[in-house]
Amino acid sequence: MCRTRGRRIYPSTINERRVLMSLGAYPMYCPRGLSPYLVARKVTRVALGQSPDLVLLRDVLARAARKPSTPRPEPIDAASSVA
Repeated sequence: MCRTRGRRIYPSTINERRVLMSLGAYPMYCPRGLSPYLVARKVTRVALGQSPDLVLLRDVLARAARKPSTPRPEPIDAASSVA
């Protein structure tokens, strides 16, 4: 089974690593609404070929994608601010 460290999920076997790398998430971040242990079990089952839960894992990654809440202001150039 995958190892968890907080909300991050790290693979224990090469098959689990291949699943996470195919999803583009190494390590995988689990959002707050889900249990990281549940997601780790799903990754293990997909790696063993016991369950086609790859769609669920893609959904978890889509939820974990962070969107910037506010746009960042543009940086002020030092040359343009000096008169």
